[in-house]
Order: sequence, then structure tokens, then C-alpha cells
Amino acid sequence: MLCPLVKLPENYNNDADVMLVDFINKLCILGPILLKFSPGNITPSIEFIRNNILHLSVSSSIYADGFTSDNDEIVTILLDNGLSVAFFNYIEDTIENEILKKVLASLPRSRIGITLDKEECNLDKMMSIIESNIHLCGNFIFNIDLSYGDEELFMENALGLIKNKNLNTSVYFKTDSGMSEVCARNMAQRDSNIHPIILPKILYNELLYTNPYDNDDTTKENEMDYISIYTSLLKSDRADQLYTTVVCDEFDTCLGLVYSNEESIRLAVCEKKGIYYSRSRAGIWKKGDTSGSHQTLISIKYDCDGDALKFTVLQHGNPPCFCHLNTRTCWGHSRGLKKLETMLIDRKSNSPEGSYTARLFADSGLLQKKLLEEVQELVEATEPDHIAAEAADVIYFMMTRCIAGGIGLKEIETHLDKRSFKITRRPGNAKEWRTHKAKEILGEKIQVTSTIPKNVNTSVTNDNNDNNNNNSDPIVNFTENENKVLSVADRIKKFNK
Repeated sequence: MLCPLVKLPENYNNDADVMLVDFINKLCILGPILLKFSPGNITPSIEFIRNNILHLSVSSSIYADGFTSDNDEIVTILLDNGLSVAFFNYIEDTIENEILKKVLASLPRSRIGITLDKEECNLDKMMSIIESNIHLCGNFIFNIDLSYGDEELFMENALGLIKNKNLNTSVYFKTDSGMSEVCARNMAQRDSNIHPIILPKILYNELLYTNPYDNDDTTKENEMDYISIYTSLLKSDRADQLYTTVVCDEFDTCLGLVYSNEESIRLAVCEKKGIYYSRSRAGIWKKGDTSGSHQTLISIKYDCDGDALKFTVLQHGNPPCFCHLNTRTCWGHSRGLKKLETMLIDRKSNSPEGSYTARLFADSGLLQKKLLEEVQELVEATEPDHIAAEAADVIYFMMTRCIAGGIGLKEIETHLDKRSFKITRRPGNAKEWRTHKAKEILGEKIQVTSTIPKNVNTSVTNDNNDNNNNNSDPIVNFTENENKVLSVADRIKKFNK
């Protein structure tokens, strides 16, 4: 797996920001990216990725490098908000190392890593750092010097050591002296646990997409065309050298089977659309140019053998169909939840006379009572088939409520995916005042054993009373956290609590 590196600046300006966000969006289509903080004040970069990048984490892995043990609270917040892996700078100092290990021990092993950002890393030192920290973190970055030695030999030795030790870890290699495309490609193909970090650029016709903030001449010399090296990892056993491509929607439902080549992949990434190679037309096929059923490209992934691609797209159209037979998929219409969502959207704007769904859209009070009623019946159900039937009723009324509010399955799944990133947890205790209000709506008299909070508005017309995911985001205190520098003694005392 390739891992493109994007260096973040200390200061930002609007014009370059737009270009940088667009560049990162394109890179994320093809897989994970590594964001590198500039030394010094990281607060502007934290705000930048929070506002512009972390939403991509539901479809791509976002890594960030350059944290110190002082940034433990910031890292926790970023991991909660979708950052996949946070890398901390490895410190040789014994006391600083002790503090860092306490920070690492307080965070999930799979979500954190260590970076040795010096070109002094030989294989013995690399293995020593991995073996002494592997119980705390599952990811390592090593800055290696390949300017004087045999790249292939180093790679073989590194791979052999990691395999022989049977280490359950991901190791990323980068080099300031410039890694050749051959070395990067060979490293990415060899082992799923070893990954080259490259400086990317994307060529598109006469355009060049690159990091607008990185103007270092040495960096520019070492940049690789990401599309070219990405497609060089793919294999094809076809005479025409096309890549078999499965097209899926955002719910991982397979829409159809098509073909791609390097040109179509480059166009798809740069235009962020579903673009393929048509065998019948013997040329590029931009999905929707004739049918109107365009696609927004979310991600491209290759399979375990590197001989098939998976495009994940948002399918558009009226209705949003992939097949030329005007069905959602080339195997017919959708089933289950997607079919329900499609029906509800249609009923909202085009209801037949006497439609019960249309009545629910028109009468929010009736919809509210029916939803509460069906939830109660689900709670009371005991037989498996009865539970399933009542759950289906709840889902129908729940989805009606969502479609009425302009929300669909995509938004719901996005929230579910975001919650899977959280490493801090709420108690999750029941709110008795909320139960009381629901039963009051259904006309039941109950005794409330706990007091309703005075600051809670219990009006049943307010759908936002119980926002379990509090929108008051602690991330706004980044500046305060960043400027609060503790002494070594205070930091040791903090982690010994």
C-alpha cells in the first residue's frame, strides 16, 4: 500500500487552502494519506484538518504525524473526530520517553504510532524501537537513508526481520534523500505490513496537482506521479490489459461490472466522477453523459491480488439508476432499506390518492405518535418473528421521519461510521424524563422516579431536546491546550494519577 505524504504549513491563506483541500480530496480517493505537521505551532493545522479533512475519514484513512506527548488531549479529540492514526515523535531522552509511553498506554494501540524522523535509522535500531514499543502502538514510521546503499537489499532485510519476528505491526518508510519509484512500487507490492511514504503529485492533461504550500526544490524533485505509480501496482491477465472494475454505491451494494485503464482512472480521480473504459465504444466512458445518471466518485480500491478494482460512488439520476434498463443495479432493483428509502422519497413528492405514507408526511403529530407506539410494541415483543415484524414497523416510521426531515440512509450511516472512531465513551444511562414524555404522549399515567432537569425543554414538538451527541465541540479549546505547556515534573504527575 502506498502512503502519500502531505506537509502542512504553519500559516494558511484562503487561495492556497482551496487548492490544498482539493489536492487532498483527490489523494484520499485512492487510499490513506499522511499529513505532516510543521514543527512549532500546530494549532492552525489542527483547525485546518478539523474543518476540511476529517469528514473524509468515513471513506479513507487519515493519518497525522508530528505530535508530542504534550498533545495527548488534542490527539484524543482528533481520534474521536475521525483521525485514523496519530503518530508521536520518538524521543531519545529517558524522561521524555517515559512520558510518551504513558501517553501511548492511554490510547488504543491500533490508532497510534511512533515516528523516528531521522536518517540515522539502521535495521538494528528500527527493530529495537519496534520490539520495545509494539505492546503500546501498532504503527511505526522510520526515516531511512537510501542514498548510499542498495534499496532492494535494505527492503529485503527489513521485510525479512519483520516477518521472522512475526510482528503484528504496520511499518512505514520514508526518506529525505528521495525514494525511487521502483523501490516504492516493490515495497508496496511485497508485504501488507510494509508501506512506502511518497511525495505525490497528480498530472492531468496540462494541469499539475500538487501541494501549493510546498515549494522546496528538493521536495519537488522527489515528487512522484501518484496515478502512475498506483496503476503500476495493478495486474491484468486480459489481452487488452484492462482492469476489471466493480462499481458499488455508498452502502457497498454492487451496481454493475465495468472496465478501467490508467487513463480512465486518472480522469476519474481528477474529475471525481465515475469514469471508465468502454469496450463497445473503444474509448473513455463518462457515466451519465448521455443518460443523465452521473456518479460522484468516493473511493477506488484494488483487491488483495491487485487484479480488480472497486469504485465506490454516489449514484445520481431521476431515479438514481446505474443500469441502462433504468434499474438501480444491473441485477435489478434494490431491496430492503434502500428500496424503502426510494419508495418514501417518491411518496413525499408524488403520492397516489389515499396513501398512508403521504398522510404521515402531512401530519407530523400522527407520525410522532405512531413512531413512539411502534417502539413501545418492539420493546414488549418476545417471540423472534414478532420482534422482527415490530422492528420493521419501527424502521418504516423512523425512515418516514428522516425523509420528512431531508435525511436519508447515507447521513445515518455516516453518523454510525463516525461514532466507531470515538475512543471516549459516554455513560449511556437511560433518561427517565424522556421515557415519561413518551408515555405521556401515548396517554399513559406513570410515576416518575427522577426529576426532570430544570433546563430541559420537554415540549414534544422539539425534536432536538435529546441530542445524545453533544454539539459543543471541545476542539474549540485547541489554542488553550496548545499553549498550556506543563513542566516535566507536572507531566509525570499527570500520567501517574
